[in-house]
Amino acid sequence: MNFFNNPSCNEGLLIIFVYLCHTHTEILMNTLSVIPGPNGGSALSFIFTRWVLCYRMFPEDHEYYLSLLALANILHFAILKNDEQFLNTKILIPRKSTYLHEVEMPLSARILEILIESFDILNTSSNQTDSYIEEGYEFQLDHQIFEGYFCKETTQKYLKDFLRTFSQSRSFYTALNYLSDNNKLLLHQLDINITQ
Repeated sequence: MNFFNNPSCNEGLLIIFVYLCHTHTEILMNTLSVIPGPNGGSALSFIFTRWVLCYRMFPEDHEYYLSLLALANILHFAILKNDEQFLNTKILIPRKSTYLHEVEMPLSARILEILIESFDILNTSSNQTDSYIEEGYEFQLDHQIFEGYFCKETTQKYLKDFLRTFSQSRSFYTALNYLSDNNKLLLHQLDINITQ
C-alpha cells in the first residue's frame, strides 16, 4: 500500500497489480477488504481511491486498456457479489466549475464515469492506430503478450457491452445521479435508458 502512497510509483509493479485485478478479481477483492489501509479504512478503499484518481498515468496504450478492463471487471464483480463495502465506498473527486472543489461520490459511480469517458475517447479516435506501435519498433515480450488482447478495438467493444449490461443493474441508477449531462448523452447514444 505504500506503493500507492508514493507519487513516483513503479509503473511495472502497478501494471502487475492491475493485471491481477483483471485476472484474479475475487481473490484480490476479498483480500483487500479485510486488510486495513494506512488511513484507518480498508485497503480496498485506499487502493481503489488512488487508482481512479490516477488511472491515466499508464505510459503505454495497452496498459491503459488493461486498466479500463480491470476497472470494469471489478465493478462487475462488486455488482454480482453485492459487495456492500465496495459499493458504499465514497471518494472525493476534484471538479472544476468556476473554481476547483471536491465532490463526494460513490467509487462505483466514479468507475462508471471513467469507463464512459474512456469509451468516448476510444470511439472518437477509432480511426487512429495505437500509439505504442511505431514504424520500425521492435516489440518486446510484454507488448507481444498484450497486443492481441488489450488493443483499442477489443477494449472499445468490451466497454460498450459492459455499459449496456451494467445499465440493467440497480447500481446503475444510483451511479446515474452522479454523472454529468455529457456522460448521460453518451449513454443515450448507446441506446441505454437513462430515465429512472
